[in-house]
Amino acid sequence: MKHTKQRYGGSFGGLTSTIVAWGTDRRLKEMSMPKYIRTLMLATLIGGMFVDEAFAHARLTSAIPAEGSIVAIAPNELDLSFSEDVDLKFTGVLLIGADNRTVATGPASFGAGNAASLVVPISRALDAGTYTVDWHALSADGHKAKGSYSFIVRP
Repeated sequence: MKHTKQRYGGSFGGLTSTIVAWGTDRRLKEMSMPKYIRTLMLATLIGGMFVDEAFAHARLTSAIPAEGSIVAIAPNELDLSFSEDVDLKFTGVLLIGADNRTVATGPASFGAGNAASLVVPISRALDAGTYTVDWHALSADGHKAKGSYSFIVRP
């Protein structure tokens, strides 16, 4: 039996799709893939790239002072709340002042015994200016996350 190659000329987003399989004469042959299967496979691939980010990392859900806030009274601590429990030994905060210098902070602790809430005391009174909070967290299930936000202390 003579085998003839057939190639499907369709494309999806610039991607042509063909499936290579063994033919009846033990040679490789190409078979076309229906458009709906290509679309489903592409959607699954793209969706899968975001699953890990959405479900496996502790993300910052709220903070005091809040992101982008302007406060009239300088805070004496930072309160960060996460979407899941974090490991205190591998979670931390760096407070950076308007002069790009690190502001001294005390040891972090869990707020009200809640392992998803981090309290970081600030060692000195903050001067007026913009401050950046750089945080990193290791969730209880072992996934790392990090981020930053800023707030302003008004004179």
